[in-house]
Amino acid sequence: NQATLASDATRKAYEMRERVSERERLYIESHYFHFVTGELGKAAQVYELWQQTYPRDHIPHVNLGVVYSDLGLYGKALKEYLDALRLEPDNVFNYSNLADTYVYLEQADNASDVLSRAQARKLNGTGLRTLLYQLAFLRRDGAEMERQLEAAAGEAGIEDNLLAGQADTEAYYGRLGKARECTRRAIESARNSGDPETAAGYQAMGSLREAEFGNLEQAQREANAAMALVPGR
Repeated sequence: NQATLASDATRKAYEMRERVSERERLYIESHYFHFVTGELGKAAQVYELWQQTYPRDHIPHVNLGVVYSDLGLYGKALKEYLDALRLEPDNVFNYSNLADTYVYLEQADNASDVLSRAQARKLNGTGLRTLLYQLAFLRRDGAEMERQLEAAAGEAGIEDNLLAGQADTEAYYGRLGKARECTRRAIESARNSGDPETAAGYQAMGSLREAEFGNLEQAQREANAAMALVPGR
């Protein structure tokens, strides 16, 4: 979750890509276009070549699915995530990506089924907990939302994500004071986990929330605080 360091490392790898294996080169080039330059079309082309060259590798399906999701092409993303899960049924991210796409497609029952399959395999991760919380929100199941928050308490990398989700929930119902408190706790949890850029993201979301409520001066302060959390800024 440290995008600045990841970008720097990927850029260096791209400069040395002629020294590596074919699969490593495909990995480096695709990630360079996807996450450094943001050229999603070029990234998609490399992912497609990767699929053709290594048809049993689930990773290019996952990342091409991310490209399609970023472009709002959820039907295409769904196909890629289904292929990824078929190739690697024990990877927790394949379940969370697939369930997340079903949520975007407004197919909550399918999303719930995917998460149940992941739980049956005793898989766990940030994405699964977050999606269970989101599904409970969509179903107005406050008790289940609370259960997910309690289960995530103290789990590094998971607790902060659920607290950020709770902040969105509180804001949705107009409880801005509670939303601010949840955001503060999410930021603190991420920083305690050694994840300053994620903490900055939560602060930035708090800034956007203040702007949506018309609190422009507070929004500016939150935005400045978010920038201060990012290493090297």
